[in-house]
Amino acid sequence: MLAIDRARNLTGFSEALDGFSVDKYQVDKSAWTEGFLTWGQAEDKGNG
Repeated sequence: MLAIDRARNLTGFSEALDGFSVDKYQVDKSAWTEGFLTWGQAEDKGNG
């Protein structure tokens, strides 16, 4: 089973099924420094 399939039932992800992705990151290294952002919010800011 893919990670995205496991995550789609988790709180937060289940409310935004089209608004998340699963990517590889190095363990013990900060890669995400800001909070949750929906695609709609990203598009409003010109990031989508």
